Amino acid sequence: MTSQPFRSLSEHQRLPQPKTDTQYYKQYLETVCNNATLALFVMDERQQCVYMNPAAEKLTGYALSELQGRALHDVIHHTRPDGRPYPLCECPIDQVFPQNNQEQGEEVFVHRDGHFYPVAYTASPIREAGQTIGTVIEVRDITQEKLSEKAQQEANERERLLRQEAEAAKAQTEAVLRSITDAFAVFAHDWRYTYVNSAATELLQRSEAQLIGNRLWDVFPDLLGSSIEIEYHRAIQEQRTIEFEFFYPSRNRWYLNRVYPSATGASIFVTDITDRKQTEQALRDSETRFRSIFECNMIPIAIWEEERLSDANDAFLNLVGYTRSELESGQLSWRNLTPPEWAEQDSRAFTESVTQGYCTPFEKEYLHKDGRRIPILLGGGAFSIGLPSGICFAIDLSQLKQTEANLREADVLLSSALAAGSIYTWRWRIQEDLTFTNAALANLFGVDPEAAARGLPIKFFLDGMHPDDREPVSAAIQTAIATGEDYLAEYRVRSASGEERWVAARGRVEYDADGTPISFLGALSDITERKQTEAALREAEERLRLAIECANLGTWDFNLVTQQLTWDNGCKATFGLPNDAEVSYGRFETLLHPDDRDRSNQAVEAAIAPHSAGDLKLEYRVIRFSDGIQRWISAIGKALFDPSGRAIRLIGTVIDITEAKQREAERQKLLDREKLLREQAEQANRIKDEFLAVLSHELRTPLNPILGWVRMLKAGKCPPAKVPQALDTIERNAHLQTQLIEDLLDVSRVLQGKIMSNNDWVNLAETIAAASETVQLAAESKAIDLVFNLGATVGRVRGDANRLQQVIWNLLSNAVKFTPSGGRIEVILSQIGSEAEIQVRDTGKGIQAEVLPHIFERFWQADSSTTRQFGGLGLGLAIARHLVELHGGTISAESLGEDQGAIFTVRLPIAHTLEQPSSALEPVESQGDLAGLKILAVDDEADNLDFLVFLLETAGAIVRGVQSASSALEILSEFAPDILVSDIAMPDLDGYELIQQVRQKSEIPAIALTAYAGETNQRQILKAGFQRHLAKPVDVDELVNAIVSLLKR
Repeated sequence: MTSQPFRSLSEHQRLPQPKTDTQYYKQYLETVCNNATLALFVMDERQQCVYMNPAAEKLTGYALSELQGRALHDVIHHTRPDGRPYPLCECPIDQVFPQNNQEQGEEVFVHRDGHFYPVAYTASPIREAGQTIGTVIEVRDITQEKLSEKAQQEANERERLLRQEAEAAKAQTEAVLRSITDAFAVFAHDWRYTYVNSAATELLQRSEAQLIGNRLWDVFPDLLGSSIEIEYHRAIQEQRTIEFEFFYPSRNRWYLNRVYPSATGASIFVTDITDRKQTEQALRDSETRFRSIFECNMIPIAIWEEERLSDANDAFLNLVGYTRSELESGQLSWRNLTPPEWAEQDSRAFTESVTQGYCTPFEKEYLHKDGRRIPILLGGGAFSIGLPSGICFAIDLSQLKQTEANLREADVLLSSALAAGSIYTWRWRIQEDLTFTNAALANLFGVDPEAAARGLPIKFFLDGMHPDDREPVSAAIQTAIATGEDYLAEYRVRSASGEERWVAARGRVEYDADGTPISFLGALSDITERKQTEAALREAEERLRLAIECANLGTWDFNLVTQQLTWDNGCKATFGLPNDAEVSYGRFETLLHPDDRDRSNQAVEAAIAPHSAGDLKLEYRVIRFSDGIQRWISAIGKALFDPSGRAIRLIGTVIDITEAKQREAERQKLLDREKLLREQAEQANRIKDEFLAVLSHELRTPLNPILGWVRMLKAGKCPPAKVPQALDTIERNAHLQTQLIEDLLDVSRVLQGKIMSNNDWVNLAETIAAASETVQLAAESKAIDLVFNLGATVGRVRGDANRLQQVIWNLLSNAVKFTPSGGRIEVILSQIGSEAEIQVRDTGKGIQAEVLPHIFERFWQADSSTTRQFGGLGLGLAIARHLVELHGGTISAESLGEDQGAIFTVRLPIAHTLEQPSSALEPVESQGDLAGLKILAVDDEADNLDFLVFLLETAGAIVRGVQSASSALEILSEFAPDILVSDIAMPDLDGYELIQQVRQKSEIPAIALTAYAGETNQRQILKAGFQRHLAKPVDVDELVNAIVSLLKR
């Protein structure tokens, strides 16, 4: 084939060749192939592609130039759709040439982008002069045909399945309607009966023949104009479900009516709810009795479930300081309220309540939300023996008057009875022992819904019942099968979630012509809420009785119409009367303390006055009848009024609060003491904050000349002549900073006067000059004239140059801080007798007369405006005074008043000995160099390690530096160092673990170089196996001397 592009037919027609020209027909044929919609491939005798038309290029995603000369099978037909290789020898297309036969069929090709697609092909041999010289392949994409064929198959299968499901649903619906326990009827659009179940005929007392085909209003004309007719028509007009309750006086029964409208009429369910209504009324009556007692809210009450508080009244929440939203969100529990030392007592009370139904009241403490401890008397019990839930009562013994708020609801009111239960259906093929249920019933019994839809033996459902109910239910089923009577049962089941539910079941057995039972159809409804309502009624009554017994309350009832006063035994006991004593309002008055009678009568009159709120809250004293002892009583009550507003009854409770009254005086003492302690704590916090602020100031200030000189050196702005001065200043202030940090490691040494200091000769002029460099930049920035008048003949003193520099720096920094721009500061050094005197004079803000006596007291500051503008004088001058006195000197301050400047004077004794000790700032001569020594350096901080390696190499050592203890152990044997220098605090393995592993192998000398500088750290490091401990920042000569001395040893 030619590689030149085909010419168009029109162009070829213009060529002069005759029509018999072979080249003409060849080009004509190629033009035809190029315009064909069928994909064409031509392969030579080696089965390599020599031609493919544009349709083939579009089909495969490859261009002719990419496939020309390549085996077509290896490119587009090498892999089966499942990913397995497709060998060439198995390919029918490639067998056409060797077999010289035409092949047709369907195959799957691989597109250039990797996706598979089905094709139909025809492969024919190309013959010439009796020989096969190649193969031509015609290929057509049949993807859409395959998809259409598959879609039709799937549609047919869906239609078959839907038809089966519809038939099954119809059968099941019919079974449900026959077995449904509610009365059910279906009406046409004109209200004619079209279907009624047996329950409906029984309820309506009409046969099916009397109902079907007749209009509702013709069968029951008395319904015309009734609420039932109104609701039925409303459901049809509004096309929505209507649900309402109604009462049949003739049957003395309550019913729930549910109307479901449709396009063709309506469906109506009628449920007998008489039992539920009676249960609800009984519950409301019980709740009314319960509320009449607890609305008095005499004491705080909480409902507990294990360690959680499920509910509490407002009195309880007020007692502990929490809100109801916090209670409902679960933030309130016994752990929140109980101090640790009371946890064991609480546990015993809980065990006692669960095992015997109540716990003996005991005193303990609650933790208020704000942290206060509240002493209380706690009592309570479980709702039922063995049940880990119950009620507790707390009496606030520290603030009894706070507990007189009305008792809120003691428990969450029980939910309303079940309005309409869910319907669950089943079908049991008795002979096959396969039970089919809907998903809801399967979940209710805790079985797999999918398995239940396919059918399960009935044993699976019997196992889901409560063990105590399984045998009676099985007997009822067998009776229904044997007799043909309707099956009715109520029992408990355990759902898939583990929840126990009550159900009511109803069913009927179907028999074949021979009387053999073949099917058992039925339905059941969830009656858990009805059962819970009945249980709640019993529990509420028990809770009421338990509340009165555990709270030590006395209850009373005063009939204002008959003037009859009734006390229970608890009330009589409170007044010291026997249980059989007769009581009246007159006798009550005789027991009152004479001073409280009028006040008590007035409170009662106010409570029963017309149009009053009817609340009675009163405290009074009584003289107990039995022993004549005076006791304090708290009474709370509520008046009941008739419709005219006249009080007809007064009910309430009483409780003895004598002990609480006795504690009130103690409470006041505790409050006073708490106030004093709080003030002391606030003062301590203020001192601490001021102290930390001043310490920050003291630490930061020496950094100023260090950073200033370093930045000038880095920027190249420092003249060479100034470089030694810059380095000296940096070194001096770094030493001062180090000394300050060491002092701050134990602040108590500063406060107790235990700062360590050297005892050297000190040239005060040099010390003053060194201190002035620290504040020089600050003074220049404010254009302050800094003048020094240093006497040349002043003798030297003995002491610590760094400490004295700290004193002078403090005075100078204060002077710069309090002197306005353009001011003047003068430093004078002179000798007065046997003392050296240093004076710092400034033209700044000055010191008020009332401030001067306190200026050197630690933690003392000036007034708030000064503090805000200039910072405090809280510690710096106190430290300066301490340091001066440590050197045997004195320090004082003078000022003519505000804006008159200040003078600070320091006097130090002149030393008279001729001894010339070296200055503390002079470098220590090195004991030698480290030439030729091999040193292993370990530090996880790269900057520290680089400096350490540079320092040691500068001294002549051969240094290997690593950043971890594990790396040091790996190269220890190979490098064989003469000495180890290691950091302590490192990740993974620290310095302690490193030296322990090193000591297991060798006794190489070791130095710990660490920022842990305390004495305790030093002892721990030496004990671990290091011979020397050096604190960071390390002095170069000190490190070199330590290495030399350690190796000499």
